[in-house]
Order: sequence, then structure tokens, then C-alpha cells
Amino acid sequence: MSDPSGACHDRLLCLPVHAFGSAIPGWLVVVCRLHITSMSQLTPQEATVVGPLLSTLSAALEDVLGARKAYVAFLAEAKGLEHLHVHMVPRKEDMPPEQRGKRVFDWLDMPKGEAMTDGEANRIALDLRPLVTREMSY
Repeated sequence: MSDPSGACHDRLLCLPVHAFGSAIPGWLVVVCRLHITSMSQLTPQEATVVGPLLSTLSAALEDVLGARKAYVAFLAEAKGLEHLHVHMVPRKEDMPPEQRGKRVFDWLDMPKGEAMTDGEANRIALDLRPLVTREMSY
């Protein structure tokens, strides 16, 4: 894969990439390479890849970024983004209460200068890669 922001993994069913326009370091989007719109459309075999992947990524965000936990959200309602993709947002211990829970989405699609740089996102993706590649083959 040529885009280092997707460097967490470059094989098969799901591809974790760093969210574009995020002001939160480590905000990942796990994109399913299948053209489906719902978790229910995964086969049982595919589902056995996705569940452990989300768990592994959550642990990686805790280990690498010191997150207390990771929020996991699948909405896929925005025009042009109706395909299966799961947001994984690291929730740090020091995150202010007004930025927690559903309000975390206020920190996505930030203007340039407020969002993380591509270099920062790429570094995080590369730091996470060794922790998740062994869990993600399908």
C-alpha cells in the first residue's frame, strides 16, 4: 500500500487507516474491503476476522497511545460513505468531559491547521502496524 496513513495493515478483509481531518491522534477508521453496508452482510468467517481485529486495535491504542479505552462506532450514514467502516477513537484519561462520548465526533473533519498532519498520522499508523498485522490475515 502506498499511503503510509494506512500502514497499520495492508492485507485482505479490513484496512485500518488513520482518519483524515482528525484532531485526535490515533483516530482509526477500519475500512472493509468488501462492498457491503452492514455488519450483518459479513459471512461468519469474515466476522471472525472483524471482531478480533477491533479488539486488537483497541489494545494497540491503549498500549501505544496510552488511551484509557477506545470508542468503537459504526454509522456509515454520510453521503458517499455508506459502506462498512468502523471508527476507533482513543479516549485518553485527560480528555475533557465535553469531548467525550458522542461529542468526540466534533473532532473530525477539522480545518487544516487544527487537524493532525499527515506526518503525525503516518507515524502513529507505523507504530501500530507491528501490533496488529499478526491478527489481521483472512
